[in-house]
Parts: sequence; C-alpha cells; structure tokens
Amino acid sequence: MDHDEAARTAAHAASLLGNGATWGTNHAPRGATHLVTPVFDLLVAGTDGEYYAMAVQVADG
Repeated sequence: MDHDEAARTAAHAASLLGNGATWGTNHAPRGATHLVTPVFDLLVAGTDGEYYAMAVQVADG
C-alpha cells in the first residue's frame, strides 16, 4: 500500500475508535521487536472497549 493511502486508512481507523481508544504494538523503541508476535514484522492494535482495529505488516522475503 502506498504511504498516502496507508496514512489515510490509519487516520480513518483511529477516528472510528475515537480519542479514548487504547493502542498497542509489538515494536519496542528503536525498532526492536518483542517476541510476542514473531510471525509479524509489525502489529498495531487498538480498541475503544467495544470495537477493535488491527494493522499487520508482513515483509516479503
């Protein structure tokens, strides 16, 4: 997905969950990956307590 489309999609998902949403990721500072989700290169998940949104990045290779 190109960068502009990804940014619009992420902003839309975040707006649907609202300002009170809780977000988490499997990435630590400086790009280090926690081993909680070793299958994914990046996982970002958010919830407003009723609905959930997740973005998953898997690298080619």
